Amino acid sequence: MFEKPSFRASITKKRCLIPACGFYDWRDYNGKKYPYYIYFKDRELFSFAGIYESWTDRETGELINTYSMLTVDANPMMAKIHNTKERMPVILAKADEERWLNPALTKEDIAGLMKPYDETLMAAYTVQKDFNKIHHEEGQALPVFEYSELPGL
Repeated sequence: MFEKPSFRASITKKRCLIPACGFYDWRDYNGKKYPYYIYFKDRELFSFAGIYESWTDRETGELINTYSMLTVDANPMMAKIHNTKERMPVILAKADEERWLNPALTKEDIAGLMKPYDETLMAAYTVQKDFNKIHHEEGQALPVFEYSELPGL
């Protein structure tokens, strides 16, 4: 993160928060993928650690704003879900959100905030594979969908 030219400037000077109430990730089991909805047990809003950049499209001259969500090694629960690469997004504790945005942080400070989130505060359940096509109320998570062939976490 600190050496790659595409991230070097952003990680030190252009950090952002990506708010969420939950997220989806995929578990591989017997060669098939199963989606999970992951959230905080207290159902509170949380923030992913992100970086951003602005660049100009050489063909159109349009200014493009982009952001990336950062990842770390998975906590034990997420290692069972994201079991092919065993990683998870960097989720910041509420107390660390403002600190993440501080432009004066050192590389060591930044690296210290990039750690797996406490799995005891998180929960997950399976949802339908075509969850992107299912209509649900804005701000509401999808309902549980059981797969008989899939063992629990």
